[in-house]
Amino acid sequence: MVRKDAREGLMNGPFVVAQANSGASSATPVQVIRLIKPQARKTDIFHASFTGTVQIDFTAIANEKIVLYHDSKNQSLHIIFVDGSQIVVEPFFDSRGTILANFILEMGPNQFYSGEEFAQKFTVTEDQSVLPAAGDGVAVQNSPLLSSRRYTTSDGGSTMGSLLQGVSRL
Repeated sequence: MVRKDAREGLMNGPFVVAQANSGASSATPVQVIRLIKPQARKTDIFHASFTGTVQIDFTAIANEKIVLYHDSKNQSLHIIFVDGSQIVVEPFFDSRGTILANFILEMGPNQFYSGEEFAQKFTVTEDQSVLPAAGDGVAVQNSPLLSSRRYTTSDGGSTMGSLLQGVSRL
């Protein structure tokens, strides 16, 4: 066939582009937040996603003395250390005060909790008196939550030391 015009024989309709599948999953990647104790009287803030899986790794602070505080204004969790330093994870709770369902909490090597399991094992306070005053760790040091009821394990035992003290390990 001899063409008179170079445009003759070109497609004027829709076309399909092929895309090779690499075999990799198209699932949403996991957001990993590794908690590390800040310097004394400093605050580190981590922003967690509302969607997709968020893994919060407590492993590096598992042996620290801390108080957990729920800030209901912005639904965040403050992890307050004896020296007045703190880690803030926001958001951590939904509007009902429940830990976000997309969270996986790593408490130690191969020890993972859902938000519900975390809430059953550890006490989180809304008592503002545990918050350090501007750069001061005194509120935490004097907190009755730190010394007497900071964490309660599911078997009724109370832990006053680390996150993992009194919690069965795998």
